[in-house]
Amino acid sequence: MNTNRLKYYFLNTLLTIALCVAYCLFGSFISTVIGMLIAALLGMVMYREHFGLGFGNAILVLIIFTLFLGPEVAIINGVPLILLGISLCLGTKTKMKLHHMIMLCTVLYLLDILIGLKLTESLTNGEFSFNSYMLATGEQMREVMQLYYPDPEYREMIDQAISMSVDTSIMLAPAVFTLVCVVLSYVLISVYKKMQMAQKTDMSFWVPFNQLQADRLFAVLFLVLFVLLTASKNGMFFSVVANVVLILTFLFLVLGLSVFNYKLKQKGAGNTMRNLLTAALICFSTMFCMIPVFALIICGLTDAFFDYRGLRPDDSQENNNG
Repeated sequence: MNTNRLKYYFLNTLLTIALCVAYCLFGSFISTVIGMLIAALLGMVMYREHFGLGFGNAILVLIIFTLFLGPEVAIINGVPLILLGISLCLGTKTKMKLHHMIMLCTVLYLLDILIGLKLTESLTNGEFSFNSYMLATGEQMREVMQLYYPDPEYREMIDQAISMSVDTSIMLAPAVFTLVCVVLSYVLISVYKKMQMAQKTDMSFWVPFNQLQADRLFAVLFLVLFVLLTASKNGMFFSVVANVVLILTFLFLVLGLSVFNYKLKQKGAGNTMRNLLTAALICFSTMFCMIPVFALIICGLTDAFFDYRGLRPDDSQENNNG
């Protein structure tokens, strides 16, 4: 190992130690962001230096977590970060496709959440679970609503609205957890990609945001499931299809934003301007009855069939021949 690589490794290790201490000291949201940086740094060391050095840093992470949080919490919080780092490294070495990388990281994040919920439930002897938490939240909402609307004629309406909201939240919880994990995975991969590109590593096999596109079969699946959802009644099948449709709807919304971002780039807009306009489109969509959101979903869906950006090699060849 030459001097520059040795210097890089020690700087990476010191930064990992600092982030681990910060992870243990700060709140949940900040610790989630810090956890991404720890996983990305572990992946960087494993890829650029050696798996042995990467595992050495991984053990260091577990030791620091143990000192601050205790052994059980250290394993629960540290192991998922180590697995994410390993996944990023292997994904880079094998040049794994972006959507496969996102799926892998999403599974790891989901397992982390599910194991955390299960352990919390077992440690509290079943007193705390997601369902009980949602029911307690619904009860609090009911009390607040009844304070604002004390008239007896509103009581039944409030009860029905709260019950429906709680039931819907519990039913769609798998989709919500999955979407949160998808977003976390994409942010993690983007951070890791930026760090690798700063070290002159070729990361072109992970396409940029404005070149994301769904496969035609993926779009056909969404249309079939949407029809089944509208035709089915309440029940287990309805719940499963509703969760899948919600996930796919969000993904097509993101793909619509990708098309929008690409078209802005064609118009000559810079990265900062494109990102600001893309964020503004979502933030202000409520002012227009969510019409921009529906338009983006349709755009992302139809792009799978019509390839508005000419990203597919076969479509590009046909256009050139024409």
